[in-house]
Amino acid sequence: MELLGTAQKGIEKAVEELSEMGILVSYYYFTDPFSFIKLGDAITNKNYDALVTVPFFMVECNNLLSKTKAKNIPVVFMDTEIKLDYPSYFIRQNSHKAGMVGARLLHGLVGTEGLYFVINIVTDRGLHANNQQRENGFREFFATNFKGKPISIMTINHPIDRPFEINPEIENWFKDPRRKGIFVTNARSYLIPDILKTYNVSNVSVVGFDLHQDNLECLRSRRLIF
Repeated sequence: MELLGTAQKGIEKAVEELSEMGILVSYYYFTDPFSFIKLGDAITNKNYDALVTVPFFMVECNNLLSKTKAKNIPVVFMDTEIKLDYPSYFIRQNSHKAGMVGARLLHGLVGTEGLYFVINIVTDRGLHANNQQRENGFREFFATNFKGKPISIMTINHPIDRPFEINPEIENWFKDPRRKGIFVTNARSYLIPDILKTYNVSNVSVVGFDLHQDNLECLRSRRLIF
């Protein structure tokens, strides 16, 4: 939803700036692969001049591209880059490098002797490609720059529709007196402060993404450090 709101504002601003050219925009919303295919069929049947979307589903995106290619409708994908069967255009952050930047920031705060957590918030579609790329970049930073050093990194894949569960291994890490760094690979860093408070974990730095309202509120109340 964060991406949707930000992207829509940008599109509407562009349409306003180009109003003299008579540009019209329609919005379609999907929630799963089935609705993505259904809307893709509707869009290609209406002969739009161009399409902007996100590549959440590889098979379905390839299906969409085959139809738009047949009708010469250009497609631009946002947010994430994945390998598709057709040459494609992407507007995105370099997620791998973003993960490396997150690691560098946290290392500056925590140090080589600290403990690091990577927290992925997983939807019913699994781990988003963007998040996996960020984690890969995060780990590569330490593997490249601190080879042979005892860097400890734990990955937590947390289902978005369940309360945050702490197993004994994670609890032991929380109780460890060393400094801790938490890298959240999506925009839900605001979930972390309450978890830390529950387990009385202090001296922690958090790096995440996107300054949407909940994260901003945590920053203002000094419950998060970005």
